[in-house]
Amino acid sequence: MDTALSLQLEAIAGKLSKLDDINTIVLQLTQLNHNVSEMQSTILQQGEKIDKCVQNIYNLKQENVVLHKKIAELEIKLNSSKSEVFQEMHSRMIRERNVIMLGIDEAVEEEDQINEILKDISLGHINFEYVLRVGKPTAAKPRPLKVIFKNANDALKVLKSKSKIPREKFPVLQIKNDKTPLQMKECKEAYAEMERRKNLGENVSLRFFNNTPTIVVNSKRSREYNSPEINAPKNSRKNIPAQQSSSNRQGY
Repeated sequence: MDTALSLQLEAIAGKLSKLDDINTIVLQLTQLNHNVSEMQSTILQQGEKIDKCVQNIYNLKQENVVLHKKIAELEIKLNSSKSEVFQEMHSRMIRERNVIMLGIDEAVEEEDQINEILKDISLGHINFEYVLRVGKPTAAKPRPLKVIFKNANDALKVLKSKSKIPREKFPVLQIKNDKTPLQMKECKEAYAEMERRKNLGENVSLRFFNNTPTIVVNSKRSREYNSPEINAPKNSRKNIPAQQSSSNRQGY
């Protein structure tokens, strides 16, 4: 009897031991399932990140295409600007030997008139090559007269001597340098800005530094020094013509 009971107890103990093994396996399987779930979640997250990276790469490629297009356009504009700058510099160099004279009647003999003006400003020894009228004829006023000298130095001497013009003889004569369209545009804009600031009460004037129009603030002393009556010859101060308004200024 005792032997049979012992055998039964041993059998039960063996079964219980197997149950412990099964429980251990179940726990291991549960942990494994949990780990698999975590790995699946991680894979999904990494997949989303990969999708974002792929989208970012695509966006970068598109931006790269746009940037290449803009760079090509900028290169075209740069080359065009270089060409325009070269043309502008070349045009200015050519015009350096020219002067523009305003207020010369078209009915007179132009070359004789120019020779007389050069003589009156103590430059009778300078010879010019030829003259030509600029623009279309109008009944309102004579067209500007372009005088072409042999070199830029002769033209510069004429410009520096324009203050010697006898106003009793040539009351409306003006001598200016020959400007390119870009220079005339810059002057027009500078005059407009000067007038705007004057209307606001500023005491300003327009000066030229290296042929570039620059607005400067006048001191009281410089305003008195630059007045027309002080700068005019003594014998002609009473006959100074009224200055042209900004609306009547010619492009030159």
